[in-house]
Amino acid sequence: MQANPFPSARPYAAILAVAACLAVAGCTTVNQTHEVTTRPEQTDTPTALMKELNYAVAVVPGDADARDTAAHLAETVNGQLAAAGYQLALTAPDVLLRLSVKKELFDRSGNYYRYIGRATASAEAADGRILNQETLVANAARALGKSAAEESLAAAFAAQTATWITRACAPQQLRLAAAEVAVKRPYLTSDHPRFISAFVRKVQAMKGVVNCRLAREDHDRGAFVFRVLYDQQAYPQGILNAVVLRLDELSLER
Repeated sequence: MQANPFPSARPYAAILAVAACLAVAGCTTVNQTHEVTTRPEQTDTPTALMKELNYAVAVVPGDADARDTAAHLAETVNGQLAAAGYQLALTAPDVLLRLSVKKELFDRSGNYYRYIGRATASAEAADGRILNQETLVANAARALGKSAAEESLAAAFAAQTATWITRACAPQQLRLAAAEVAVKRPYLTSDHPRFISAFVRKVQAMKGVVNCRLAREDHDRGAFVFRVLYDQQAYPQGILNAVVLRLDELSLER
């Protein structure tokens, strides 16, 4: 069962403690913002706008005892990403940060408790490809009472996830870029579903493209906006020119 990423428990201290670390490390995003228009004589004129990668967090307990820990950790990781300026997506993320969490009671003396937590952490691309996978171990300090011991474990996990996010989302690790490609259509005709399906299918089949999906319809511009996630090394100058080379083929579905 996936833990609610927005539980009522809020380990703000843990989030603030690692926010500065992540801010210094920087976000792994495509931060060029420019728009290119090409082949205006064509019926379908694509434009492309480079977008930042967006992320989502999925934390699941590895056993029943770890439910509260998983809820704390989901809140912590979401807070770390937001504080560092990462773009969060509730649906259809470019990168999914998935953690499976377990905890065990390492030591108890009277009302003093000490927990150790372990998490299998992975960063996954939109196509399910594993970009990074590590095992995180959180050694919490001994604390008086179970509640305080849980907070100590949450703080220990926060330090671990902060450094893991920096490693997992590093540009050389992800090698991903995202662009929104807008394709103008002259008329609202009944064959648009076929065009959308053909565009997604053929662009996603291009070498180095991880995922292509319809992001939205821009009625003011009369355009379909597709989000394309791709290997940045395959298209270091951006994806638009490669799409334009297939423009005639993509337009066959008109």
